Amino acid sequence: MLSSSPSCDLNNLAYLHQTLYIMKYLIILIFTLTHLTLFAQDEKSKKMLEQLSWDWMNAWKAKDTLLLNKLLAPEYRLLALINGELVSINRERWLKTAPLYIPTSIKIYNFDIRLYGNTAIVQSFIDQQATLNGQDRSGTFQITDIWVKNKNEWQVVHRHTTLKQKAN
Repeated sequence: MLSSSPSCDLNNLAYLHQTLYIMKYLIILIFTLTHLTLFAQDEKSKKMLEQLSWDWMNAWKAKDTLLLNKLLAPEYRLLALINGELVSINRERWLKTAPLYIPTSIKIYNFDIRLYGNTAIVQSFIDQQATLNGQDRSGTFQITDIWVKNKNEWQVVHRHTTLKQKAN
């Protein structure tokens, strides 16, 4: 039969209680630090995606095909409502059409960026003054872009754009 003294059991119990108390707070500290680190990374990614959105539109305006090719993923697709019809434009067609645009001003604002791992949804508004083959393409557009992070670089895979109707 095992025998133990009561004082030994109380010391062990107090030590165990203190150890559990410390472990509990270490776990809370680790969780908090991890959460703060992930939040900081999310904020950094959001700022990067906002900048990439600007880079994309500035490359379009400057006809910088090297940067456009880098930013648009091979599976890129644009969905746009054109003359009342929803049109799907693939990457190749978009890149061929982009140099035909003559943009004179672009303003991007009201960013709403949500991250889901290596995927991001970037919503914004774009005010643009532009023509395509002599036709006015100016207006305010509501934009939804989907970006995917491949090999530590973000690329846009999809854009949906809707021309915001002017108030009468």
